[in-house]
Amino acid sequence: MYQTPLGELTCEQNFQYEQTGNQYERLMVQIYILDEKRKSIMDMLESKGGGEITIGQMAFPDACLQIKSMQKKLSDLTKGTFYAENNQLHFIKVLN
Repeated sequence: MYQTPLGELTCEQNFQYEQTGNQYERLMVQIYILDEKRKSIMDMLESKGGGEITIGQMAFPDACLQIKSMQKKLSDLTKGTFYAENNQLHFIKVLN
């Protein structure tokens, strides 16, 4: 009820309308770029500690894992995730 149809805008109002639309588009592009960076950072933060190895099937005995300067020789069939944190290797076992 209070809006003027686009055809009835003055030259100044039409210019302002276009400028607002352009600014909106620039902001949407910036939001998209920042959201992609956020997703990338979130993916990076989801890894545990300084490194992570996930064994999805099975690792056989005598297999050797190395994360950074830490090594682990497996003694049994193993399935799970190893990760380095505070200069120690941690293991999260995956239950079948």
